[in-house]
Amino acid sequence: MKRIILLGMLSAAVVGAKETQFTIMGWHSIPAREISVERYKEMGDAGFTHSFSHFSSLAEVLRALDAAHAAGIKLVAACPELKTDPEGTVKALKDHPALAIYSLRDEPSAKDFAELSAWAKRIQAVDSVHPCYINLYPNSAGRKLFGTDTYAEHIRRFTETVNLPFYSFDHYPVTALEAQKEFPWRVEGRMCRYNPLWYENLELFSAEMRRCDKPFWAFSLVTSHVNPVVGYYPAPTVGMMKFQQYSNLAYGAQGLQFFTYWTPHFGKPMFFHDGPINGKGKRSPVFDRVREVIQELQARAFVFLGAKVQNVQHTGAKIPQGTKRLEKLPAFVTALETPDGGAVVSHLMNGATEYLVVMNRELGKEITLHATFVPGVKRIRKDGSAMDAAAYAADFWLQPGDAEIFAYTKQSRNQTDR
Repeated sequence: MKRIILLGMLSAAVVGAKETQFTIMGWHSIPAREISVERYKEMGDAGFTHSFSHFSSLAEVLRALDAAHAAGIKLVAACPELKTDPEGTVKALKDHPALAIYSLRDEPSAKDFAELSAWAKRIQAVDSVHPCYINLYPNSAGRKLFGTDTYAEHIRRFTETVNLPFYSFDHYPVTALEAQKEFPWRVEGRMCRYNPLWYENLELFSAEMRRCDKPFWAFSLVTSHVNPVVGYYPAPTVGMMKFQQYSNLAYGAQGLQFFTYWTPHFGKPMFFHDGPINGKGKRSPVFDRVREVIQELQARAFVFLGAKVQNVQHTGAKIPQGTKRLEKLPAFVTALETPDGGAVVSHLMNGATEYLVVMNRELGKEITLHATFVPGVKRIRKDGSAMDAAAYAADFWLQPGDAEIFAYTKQSRNQTDR
C-alpha cells in the first residue's frame, strides 16, 4: 500500500496534476562534453524544466545531475548501466535531488512490451518515487513498426502491459509543401502542411488515456531536418510550435516536450539543422522562439494542468481525419463560428471551472473567431490574466497556432447577476 501511495504522489508531482507549471522536457539535450552549470542555466533560461540526454555511462549521468541541480533543472536518466544493472544503477541515482525520471526506451514495438514491463518493475522495486518513461510511436509509423494491426491496438496493448504513471508519444506533423534546396529551411506557414494523421493520433491517444485514467505527454518539433519518407521539416516559427503544443493541450496533454534542444550531429539522410542550440553550441534564432512559446504556455498552465477533456471538436470547410465537427457548445457559450478558417474547439473542466479553448488550425493565415457568451465569462489572455469577455467585441483574430481561452464558473455568473 505504501508503494501505491508513493507512486500516486509521484504521478501528481511529475505530471503536474496539482502543480502550477508544466513539465517542459528538452530531448537530445546537453551532451556529455558540454556538461556545466552554465549550460543547464542556459536551458532553464529558455524555459525548460527537464533535460534528457542519452549518456554513455553512469559516471556521466552523475556528473550531469550535479550540474543540473546547481542550475535548478531536473534530469531524465538514461545510460547503458540502467539496462545492464538496473538495481545497482538505480541505487546510485535515486537519492539525487535533480533526478526526475528513468528513461527506458524510445518507440518500442509490441514485441518489446513484456520485456519493458519487467524492466520497469525491477527499477520501481528499488525506487518507488521516480517513474519510468517510455515514448511511443506516432500513428504514422505503420503496422510493421507497431507490431500490431492498428495504432489503437498498439497503444492499448502497451498500457495494459506496461504500467506507468503517465504515457508519451511523438508526432511531428508540420512539413514543407515543397522540397527545400538549401539550409536554413525557413518557410512561411502558408508553404507548409500538417500530416493528415496528426489529429487522429491525438484522438486515439487521448481516448486511450481517458480509458485507463492516465495523463500523457506530447511533443513539438523545434529542429529542422529531413525525413526521407515524410519530407522536409522546416525551422519552426512561433506559430508552428503553438499549433503543435496547443493541439496537444486541447486533447488533454499534461507534460510538454520539444525535439531537439541541442542540434544532433547526424549527416545524411537526416541533416538536422538549427535546433535551439545549433551544431556549434550557439543559440540559433529558434532559441528565443522556443522561449517565447514556453513563457506563454506556462502563463496559461493553470487552465490545463489537472483538466479533464469534455469534448474536442473542429470547425472549417473540411475537418481533419478522425475528428468530429463542431455541433455542441458548452452551456456558457451562446454562439461560436470561424467563418474564414478551421479551428480546434476544446471544452475542458478543471475543478469548478469550465474552459473553452479555440486554436487556429490554419498554418498559413489569420482567422476570425466570432464568439458570444453568457454573463460572467472571463477571457484568459496570453499572460494568464483574466478579463471580462463582455469587455471585448464578439470577434477575435487568431494568428496561426494562437489560442483564445475563455473561463466560466457558477460563482462568476452569480457575482455578475448581483
